[in-house]
Amino acid sequence: MQSLPYAPSKRRTLTMYTKFHFFVWLLCLSTITIAHGLVSTQEVAETPGEMMAQMAKKGELYATPHQPHQLLEQLRGEWRTSTVVMGMEEEHGSANGNMILGGRFLEMKYRGVLMGIDLEGIFILGYDNYKHKYTAVFIDNLNTSTRIAEGTMDQTNTVLSLWGTMDEWLTDEHDIAVLYRFRIKSPSLIILEIHDLTINPGNTNVVEITFVKTK
Repeated sequence: MQSLPYAPSKRRTLTMYTKFHFFVWLLCLSTITIAHGLVSTQEVAETPGEMMAQMAKKGELYATPHQPHQLLEQLRGEWRTSTVVMGMEEEHGSANGNMILGGRFLEMKYRGVLMGIDLEGIFILGYDNYKHKYTAVFIDNLNTSTRIAEGTMDQTNTVLSLWGTMDEWLTDEHDIAVLYRFRIKSPSLIILEIHDLTINPGNTNVVEITFVKTK
């Protein structure tokens, strides 16, 4: 029974011992965390020269033209066009394609007639090295909208398919799924098909434009 007075002291000693070890554990954990942070910071930190080298490497990879851009050059030059809308009478026009912005994009300007209405438009084709996709922007004098599409070239490098959406103010429809398909038949013959993917799956081709190179 004489040991009872010492029991609280033993408990306090045990508590202090436990707290001490807990403090040591926290200190070790904090040290490891700080050390890891310092290592990570050292890994991230780069000299200005290293940063410039990394930027130059990424610039060469993502910001400069490559082989896919060379395929777009097939649309350069002057073209005679023939347009057929949903099997109606053929209408004629012309187009002129040029590589712009250091060979990064192809700009095609075209003039003609669409269903009896004078048509003037521009489309720009490119290839996004970062996304690994071809891109397109279409604008013309019959709309105030900008139509955007992106897609891929097939393995033969002769069929470029671009998917996008468009709004049709005549029928008050929004976000109509559209497919633009360029078929490169030869260096002097290219066919552009425009498909409305919301109609009969067996016959979605609503516009077909034939480009014949003249120069």
